[in-house]
Amino acid sequence: AVISLNRQGEDELAELRASLLEARQEKLVSMTQGLVEVMTNTESREEAIEIVKNYRYETDGSGYFWIQDMGRPFPSMVMHPTSPQLDGTVLDSPSYNRAMGKNQNLFQAAVDVAQANGAGFVDYEWTKPGEPEDLLFDKISYVTTMEKWGWVVGSGLYIDDIDAVIA
Repeated sequence: AVISLNRQGEDELAELRASLLEARQEKLVSMTQGLVEVMTNTESREEAIEIVKNYRYETDGSGYFWIQDMGRPFPSMVMHPTSPQLDGTVLDSPSYNRAMGKNQNLFQAAVDVAQANGAGFVDYEWTKPGEPEDLLFDKISYVTTMEKWGWVVGSGLYIDDIDAVIA
């Protein structure tokens, strides 16, 4: 009976984790689709970049978007609002090999997902503002193509707090 209750509890926790993760995914899809719709109606690349640079969807300012190109073998950052030093750089640093389960460059993974499916999720580890640079946290991003300019537009949310709730 104890083993049965333990299994039931584990199943319920797994369901809770899945539903919390699904809520994050739905939020990312909704926010990204809304932003891409606005970008589609812009006149120029510069106008689209300015809109994305200033758009936030979390009250603490953490919900932001970045734009990268679809370059191969490594894409370049078009615009990153919280790391502007990346703008215009080729994203080939081994420090970006954080796509979960693949040891793949997360920006390459974003291009792969966007080109294969038009949009999708990329799981990876990333630093948090205010935390030590060597401390990594689980994050999920939703990326989509912006065909008009050959871009991948993405946004991510940390998911480490979900596991903290489950624990």
